[in-house]
Amino acid sequence: LLAAYGLALQDVFGAPCRFVSTPFSRRVEPELVEPVGCFIDLCFVEAGARAGETLAETLTRVNQSVLQLQRPTFLPHHTIVESIAARDPSVSPHLNAFGFTWRFDPARSLPFGPARARLLRVPQKGARFGVCLHVAMVDGELCCSIEAVESAFVRGHVNAVATAFVRRLEAMCEVSELHVGAVLRDERAASSASGSVELVAVLRASWQRWVGTTSARIAASTDFLHCGGNSLTVMRMTAQLRREHGLRIDAGAFLARPTFATLCELAGEPPTRSPGHCVIVGPFDARHVLVLIPGKGGQALGLYALAEQMQRRFGDDHAIAIPDLEAMLSQAPQQHALWFLYERIGQLLKELGPQRIGALVGFSLGGILALRLAQQFAGTMRPPVWLLDSYAPRAMARNLWLRIERRLAHSLLRRKHVANRATTQSDDSVSNGMHDGASELEPQWDAIQAELCRESAAAPGVEVHLIQARHTVDHVGLLWRRRTNGFNPKCYAHWYLHEIDAKHLELPRSLAAETAGLFASGLRWA
Repeated sequence: LLAAYGLALQDVFGAPCRFVSTPFSRRVEPELVEPVGCFIDLCFVEAGARAGETLAETLTRVNQSVLQLQRPTFLPHHTIVESIAARDPSVSPHLNAFGFTWRFDPARSLPFGPARARLLRVPQKGARFGVCLHVAMVDGELCCSIEAVESAFVRGHVNAVATAFVRRLEAMCEVSELHVGAVLRDERAASSASGSVELVAVLRASWQRWVGTTSARIAASTDFLHCGGNSLTVMRMTAQLRREHGLRIDAGAFLARPTFATLCELAGEPPTRSPGHCVIVGPFDARHVLVLIPGKGGQALGLYALAEQMQRRFGDDHAIAIPDLEAMLSQAPQQHALWFLYERIGQLLKELGPQRIGALVGFSLGGILALRLAQQFAGTMRPPVWLLDSYAPRAMARNLWLRIERRLAHSLLRRKHVANRATTQSDDSVSNGMHDGASELEPQWDAIQAELCRESAAAPGVEVHLIQARHTVDHVGLLWRRRTNGFNPKCYAHWYLHEIDAKHLELPRSLAAETAGLFASGLRWA
C-alpha cells in the first residue's frame, strides 16, 4: 500500500515526490496517542522508486524501511530533513506535502484491562497535508480515502492520485518474487516449528501469558494482534523470552508479520551478534562455546590474549565468550552487587545457549563465580569448571586469623619467599584477587569478595580442574591444602590438578599459549 502510494505520487507530481510522512505507533493502536512521545513517531518513508529500480526492488526496499522504523527513533525532525536535502536537494520542498495512514480495524473495541472503550469519530476542519491517503480494513475490504487541500481538488490532483494508486496497487499484486519469498518463509517457519517441540512449547506458553488465549487456539497462522496484543505487549514478550530463555527475537520483524509461525522462525534463527556486556572470540554461531570469567576488576580485555590462543587451538567450530563483569557491575545496585552479577552472567549463559557451553573457566576470583554458576545447569548439561589459579574463599579472607596464618607460613618458607619476592606481587594483591589497575568499582569488588569469603565453595556433581601457578602458592601464605589452593577435592564429583611454573598474572598473558595447551589437552567436547 505504501509503495503503491509513493509510486502514484511520482506519476502525478514527478520523481522527487517520493517521500511520505506516516505515523508509527509503538502500540499498533494509531487511534491512541500516548502521553509519552516515543510511543508514536511520525516518520519519513521513501515510498517511491529510486532511479533504475525495478518494481520488486522498490517493494523490497520499502518493506525493509518499514521494518527498521518499527524501532523507536529519537532524531530531531530538522536533522532528518537536512540529511535528505543534502542527498537530493530536489526532494526537500516536498517532504511535508504527503501523508499516509493505515488502520487495520478502525471500528473495533479497544481493551483496557477489565473495561472496554469505543472510539468516537470527531470531524476535523482543514487538511494536515497537501495530500494524505487514509487506508483501513473494514469488513474484510480495503477502504481508501484522500484528504487534501482545496487546490488539489480544483486542479484534479486528487482524482489523478486515486487513479494512479489503484493502477499501481494492481501492478504490485502481480510481483511474484516477493510473494514466493513470503510463502517460503511461512513454510520454513512451519517446518522449524514442528522440528523443535521444546521451543514451540516455550513460545506457546509465552503467547498465552501475554494475550490470555488458550493453547488450542494457537495455530501457525494465528495473528498476535488479532488475539488482543499490541506492540507494547510484543516488546514485553520478547524481553521475557530473552530474560528467561535466552531467545533474542526481533520485535520489529515480528510486528511486520505477527503470526505464531513468524515467532517460531525468528526464535530459531542463529545469533548474528554478541550479547550485551560480552566479548566473543570466534564465530557467533559456533557449535561449542567456552565461557571465560574474569577475576577481580572484571575487565574482559585482560583475558583476550588467552581467549585468542584457546580459539586458535580449538578451531572455527569453537568460540570463547568473555563476560565484561566491570560493565555489568557498573549497573548493579549498591546493596546486592553479587546477586546482580550472578543474575547477569546467568542471563548471558541462557543467551549463549546452555547446550553449547562446553566449560566454564574462572580466572582468580572468577573461579568462585564459575563454581556457583555451574550448579545452575541441569545434571546432564552441567559443564566442567576450570579454576585458573583460583583460591578457596577462605584463603581470600582478610580476618585476623588468616593474617596470622599467612605470617606463619611466610616465616616457615622464608628462604624461598625472599628469593622470589623481588619478582612477585605483594601478598595482599595475590590473595585478594590478583588484579592490576585501579577501578572506580573497587568498593563494590571488595564487598563482593567479602561476601564470597562467607560462602561455601562446594559444588557436588561438578567436575573441577585446577591450573595452579606454583610460584604464587608461597606468597598466598597457605599452610593447609597447598596442593589444591585451599579447596577440598571431596566437595566435587572429580578433581584434577594441572601445575605450571609461573606467576599468577603470567597465565593469561605471557604464558597464554601454554595455558591454552592445558585446556586443549584436558577438555572433552561432546
